Amino acid sequence: MLAPDSIINVGHGILVAGMNPMLNHIVDIRHASQYGIINGIYTASYNLGLGVGKPVLFAVLHCFIVQLEILGPAEIYN
Repeated sequence: MLAPDSIINVGHGILVAGMNPMLNHIVDIRHASQYGIINGIYTASYNLGLGVGKPVLFAVLHCFIVQLEILGPAEIYN
């Protein structure tokens, strides 16, 4: 399970690492050069999402599965 996820993350990182500077350059040419602040916010939120996204998702899914086991599917949907 870890190997396929790692391969996908490495491929995605390579794609983003190559594409992000080009997009930044295009935006700097077409718009105001104050885009650096927005790019910093984007990069920070993107990295935060990569770092804590899966643990938060697994915690939410765990709570939902525990709720299904306690209540049962018939009580949740009614």
